[in-house]
Amino acid sequence: MHPRSLRPRGATWRAAGHRPGQLRGGAAQEQLLPRHPGHAGRLVRPLGRANAAFHRPAGVSRRARPRHSGISGELPRRSCDLVGKSEFAGIWRANPSARAAWRLADRLLRASGPEQIQAIVDEFGNWHSEVEKLLSRSREAGGDAQLLSTRVTVWAGALLHGGQRRSVIKAADDLLTRLGLERHPVNVLVDATTSSRLDAAEITRDGDRAFHDTQKEGLPAAILRHLWDEFPTQHELLRKWAIGIAADRTVPEEDARLITTALWKLAAHRHDRAILDGMASDLKGPRRILAVEALTKAAGDAEFGRYVRDRMRQWMDAKNPSDDKVDLVIEICAGTWGIQQPPLALTRLGKAAGHKTFGSATVVSAFQQLALQRPDDVRKAVDQWLTDAESRPADETLRRQTLGSFLALVSSDEGSDLIVNNTHDPEARLRIIHAWQRLLSTDDAVDAVVTQLSRWHERFQADPDCQEAAVDILADIFAPPSLRPGLDRLMVTEEAAIRPFWREVLVLAANRYQASKKATTP
Repeated sequence: MHPRSLRPRGATWRAAGHRPGQLRGGAAQEQLLPRHPGHAGRLVRPLGRANAAFHRPAGVSRRARPRHSGISGELPRRSCDLVGKSEFAGIWRANPSARAAWRLADRLLRASGPEQIQAIVDEFGNWHSEVEKLLSRSREAGGDAQLLSTRVTVWAGALLHGGQRRSVIKAADDLLTRLGLERHPVNVLVDATTSSRLDAAEITRDGDRAFHDTQKEGLPAAILRHLWDEFPTQHELLRKWAIGIAADRTVPEEDARLITTALWKLAAHRHDRAILDGMASDLKGPRRILAVEALTKAAGDAEFGRYVRDRMRQWMDAKNPSDDKVDLVIEICAGTWGIQQPPLALTRLGKAAGHKTFGSATVVSAFQQLALQRPDDVRKAVDQWLTDAESRPADETLRRQTLGSFLALVSSDEGSDLIVNNTHDPEARLRIIHAWQRLLSTDDAVDAVVTQLSRWHERFQADPDCQEAAVDILADIFAPPSLRPGLDRLMVTEEAAIRPFWREVLVLAANRYQASKKATTP
């Protein structure tokens, strides 16, 4: 079915800079939303590869009409009638993304009657009416105390949808405590039982697991969004509560993982930087892996990934980000997301390297992992950074990031091989020589540089095939006499013996300097 058939009557397809129905081609092609009364149409990211301006919904062939009960051959007209109804006005006012609009269309095609259509409206309206009912059930029967108890259980159940009953009750009690209500054993034992509390919140049980109504797709996420929307003055308390439960090691890790997943989706949906910042800072020790996993999934998410990636970059662009955030970004960039999207990951990893000490083991390990999996991407990125640093010598931040990344790369065998192999290109070779020379002239980098050059000595002196290339590049690096004092720590052993490898480098460096001096003397 052609997407135009889903356009409400009177709607027009529009996009800035394009004629109606026209999009740019290629992998970066964009999708359009219809301009409907009450809906400001806009351009959004694509759902996948596209070869023409508009396409049939996935799974609908060019010939076949969907075989859905209650939907006849008048499907195009029926679809227009449906999305143009007043029930959908709130959905259009919310300005949904293209992905949400296509999902709405697909759900409508599958709807078998008015009840299912109403359920779809409720779902895409964030279940607002349903959530309000859940939060108001005990208002008349039990007073404010019972109302609050029910509400915190509803919220805890949404945060831990599918988690253990014990975890849900613990989360509810923790929120009550943060609200100033005592939850000592005597308070708990005179309170309603766990079963009664879950029943009041309309939370069902499957074995030891607790669920909100599983027939209402998206209800738990809608409850959390409603909580943040309706109580904007309590965001800090709610954020600390939710992250605190995930960080609590008495909560099973699989339940804590449910929380971090719910939180990153909430943060991305609301563009709430504080939630992501809290996860980066407050999930420590054994629970740190949950922040890595959650933000790794978030960074690669088709719908929300861009926001999360931008936030990671903002962390690294800060003048003095916390060590927790820097280490988190490094770990994410070196993991599965970095392997899947190396250009994006390397940008953030390079910035993170500027905040770590020269020769940092975590940065070295990160570049080593990417060099193993994505060598061409790493080589191109570092070469570009070296080029940029030479063209912008006054940019101290770029210089620090570039030198930190370069030293980290050459501090592993895999990275060293990339760099040495790249010296066959004359321009790249010159940039590599300059990078080493700038490192040798940077006081807080010298110790890490000498350590790495010692490793090069150990590696290449026993490898005739590579030794000649290594000596050749090192001679160019140490050609300037001002840098040769650095050779003293490398050339002489503790027993005052001279290492042949470095003696050969020194002799060749001196000869090249004299030759270049003669060549430039009139």
